[in-house]
Amino acid sequence: MFHRAKHICVAVVVVLFLLFAALRTEREVRVRVTKLMNWECAPEHYMPAYPEAQPVRFKYVENSHYEEVVSGRGLCDQLKNEGKTVVAVEYQLWGDHIHGLRGFHEIAVDGKPIVDIGGWGSSGGDGSTTPHPLTLAFRRTLEPSK
Repeated sequence: MFHRAKHICVAVVVVLFLLFAALRTEREVRVRVTKLMNWECAPEHYMPAYPEAQPVRFKYVENSHYEEVVSGRGLCDQLKNEGKTVVAVEYQLWGDHIHGLRGFHEIAVDGKPIVDIGGWGSSGGDGSTTPHPLTLAFRRTLEPSK
C-alpha cells in the first residue's frame, strides 16, 4: 500500500510540473516603441559595398551611455536636411515574459521609414551598468495596466 501511495504522489508531482511548465510557455510578444534620440552621421562605418547606405549613430536622450548605428538609404542626408538635433526613432521590439527583450529593429525616424539596403548596423554602450533603454521599454509594455 505504501509503494502505491508513493507512486501516486510521484505521478501527481510530475503532472503538476508538466502543467506548470505548459502554462509558463510564453509566446513571443512584438511591440513598437518610440525613443527620442540625438544623432550624428557616422562616416567611419560607411561600407563601399553599399554606396547608398548612410550610417547614422543614434544616442538615447534618456541614457546616452547606449547607442545604435543604423544605415539607411540617404539617412544621414535626410537628417541633415531636417536640421533637428533630436529625432524620434521608432523600434519594433520582440521577446517574451520569461527571457525579456530578445531583439529589436529600427523602423522609422520622425515617421519616415528607414530604407534598409544593407550597410553597417550595431548596438553598443560604454560599459554602463544601467539597463538598456529598450530593455526597460519592453519590460514596461509587459507590465499589467494599472
